[in-house]
Amino acid sequence: MDQDAVKEAVRSQPCLVCRRRPSDPAHIQTKGAGGLDTAENLMPLCRMHHSEQHQIGIKSFTRKHDLPLDISGIYPKYKEGYGALWADYIDRLIHGDDSPEDKHNTERSHA
Repeated sequence: MDQDAVKEAVRSQPCLVCRRRPSDPAHIQTKGAGGLDTAENLMPLCRMHHSEQHQIGIKSFTRKHDLPLDISGIYPKYKEGYGALWADYIDRLIHGDDSPEDKHNTERSHA
């Protein structure tokens, strides 16, 4: 998936903490630690909360704001199941929604 498109899709979402827009695509695992620009490694944060994340660190930030991140390992990541749902949502934002329900409704409307 195109990394620029992923970052734009994440940027289009409200901040996970305060729901304000615009958002920065904030890395969960830093690029310096090998983190990629993938949906599974990005979260939308307004500029204020993105700055706070960098000031206090991802683990403290996650605990303070009760984010859906697993911080038990060496590197933080989305909690089990949440990352896949988030990645699917971002993919749908980029490529459009081709869910089976939509296809069914389209087929019925053309009948």
